[in-house]
Amino acid sequence: MDGEKVIKAFLTLNGFKSVSLKDKVLWILFYVPFLLVITWILVGQGLYMLLKWMKGKFVSK
Repeated sequence: MDGEKVIKAFLTLNGFKSVSLKDKVLWILFYVPFLLVITWILVGQGLYMLLKWMKGKFVSK
């Protein structure tokens, strides 16, 4: 993917209203799961660290 295509894609994302319905659907189908995965990983890591920390607190007492 060359720079021009990237810029055009970015501009179409910014001017979201002017994009055709098919493109919106495709964009949502690819972008939303991607966001969900990142959020899931971050939340999962945070909870895991918290549990480890709490376990350490209780075990050390």
